[in-house]
Amino acid sequence: MKKRFNFLPYGGREPYAYFGCFADDEPIAAEIVDQLVNRGFRVFNDACESKFALTPSETANGIHDCAGAVVVVSKKSIENLAFRNTINYLLSLRKPLVCVKIGDFDLSYGLEMQLANIPQIAFHSVDETMNELLQCPVLTQDMLGAGMMRREYNRKRNLILFGMITAAVLVFATAAFVVVQKRTSPEYVLRNVDGSEYVNIAKFGDDGIDGMKGKTVGELDLSGGEFTTLTAMKDVFATTVNVSDISIEVPLWPLTLMEGIETVKISQDQRIFAGELCDAGITVVVTH
Repeated sequence: MKKRFNFLPYGGREPYAYFGCFADDEPIAAEIVDQLVNRGFRVFNDACESKFALTPSETANGIHDCAGAVVVVSKKSIENLAFRNTINYLLSLRKPLVCVKIGDFDLSYGLEMQLANIPQIAFHSVDETMNELLQCPVLTQDMLGAGMMRREYNRKRNLILFGMITAAVLVFATAAFVVVQKRTSPEYVLRNVDGSEYVNIAKFGDDGIDGMKGKTVGELDLSGGEFTTLTAMKDVFATTVNVSDISIEVPLWPLTLMEGIETVKISQDQRIFAGELCDAGITVVVTH
């Protein structure tokens, strides 16, 4: 977000400096005004066509009653009629004036002649500009004093807006999480595997077995997966089941309840279950 003037235009009756700029130059102008106020100057700050732009009558009154003026001049600002009118009004009232020129460009619209005898400071940095302004006779000691008020931004509105954005992001993130969770679930991934020659459910664990209930496949691969029980396998139809490298603490006898099962692949450490599988007429293949 662009930096705006942090202070309201001075509204008292003591001598003050008018500080004018165009909306595009307000970030730089705001930093200079901050330093002026920190040094005790009363400033009537005005950014033409900005978010907090003053009405023409307010600007005219601020210029009319000022004791001196600083204007920020840039290639963009001089193209604006309202800003040029500000300079013309300052000149018509013969107000002490100094220009802070941003960038290298030629003055046009008659400003070259109008500002020929007006001091100009080439902007390089805020600190350098401040040093030159403080040496300029436009800023006088009688402009020093109290009366500047900080601008109160609508924090409540910003908090509400922030809350709305946060809520929207959370809703979107939650919806996205639900979609991802659903599309990576066993129910979603395994819904169209009925009749497949080969299905691997190792990464799904017990939920994978539940997702295969009622389905028929050629080979069902559980190898390397983490399973707590194989009792739900009685509802799965598979010719070959690979249970190698699953925990040896998981009994294999539920495989004998499966319809159509012909072969079971096991690991070396699962050979203790081979007898009961063979007794059920199942071919046991020990993998290495």
